[in-house]
Amino acid sequence: MVLVGPNGAGKSTFYKRYLAAINLPFINADVIAHALVQAGAPAGEETERLAANLAEKKRVELVAKRESFITETVFSDPVGAKVEALRVAQVAGYTVGLIFLCVDSAELTALRVQTRVRDGGHSVPPDKIAARFDRMRKNVKVALTFVDFAIVIDNSSFDAPLRPVATILEGVVAYRNTPLPWWAEEVLPD
Repeated sequence: MVLVGPNGAGKSTFYKRYLAAINLPFINADVIAHALVQAGAPAGEETERLAANLAEKKRVELVAKRESFITETVFSDPVGAKVEALRVAQVAGYTVGLIFLCVDSAELTALRVQTRVRDGGHSVPPDKIAARFDRMRKNVKVALTFVDFAIVIDNSSFDAPLRPVATILEGVVAYRNTPLPWWAEEVLPD
């Protein structure tokens, strides 16, 4: 299972609230980075990069062992490596599920990251958030065409959080909860 969404969309909160009880290994580069800093590594991009590499190594290791796990990612790599990793997992025999949590704008995610920082969480520069927001949607659009199942969730509203907007089964939209947010219209398979 992969949780996908922009920084500040609510992936970690969703995991804690709905998936932690499943009791599968949870691979999250942010959690790894926090542990590295707690162990004495300097906070910053170098440690974040190391954490991302360690998370990727752990995912590859678990796929090779054919062990189930849950992972979280912004899914914004510019070359499609994370999309390819989902294909590799399918070839290895995994049923790949994707939960895509998104919000209406990169500006909203930046505001949520600012709130997270005030509450003791990690920061992400606004320029990185904006670039990741665009790349992530392109990667999600590709992944939704082949993952075994996906749930698309709009977490833009504080009044109506975590609104399911679509379900996709093997590349076909099985459920739409209208009105769809603009970004959902953009990524859903035809």
